Amino acid sequence: MTEAWFSAKRQVRRAQIILDKLGTRLACEVHNGSRAGATLRVNRAANVPSSFDLELQPGETLSCTVVRRSRIDISVRFQPA
Repeated sequence: MTEAWFSAKRQVRRAQIILDKLGTRLACEVHNGSRAGATLRVNRAANVPSSFDLELQPGETLSCTVVRRSRIDISVRFQPA
């Protein structure tokens, strides 16, 4: 994981949720990112599976598990590589 990507605590970053093995993607905003996890903002959190890959930038992905969800926010924990 790129440490610089999460270094600015209050900075909102854009990323892509990879929904399935076909590579279907959903744009999201990453809020409150850390080494352990983050809060993701999406249009409809209900459409996101309980585990997925998050593409931070081309070629750099993290495996995520949902720990909490609301209508538009998803809190995730990053899984070890």
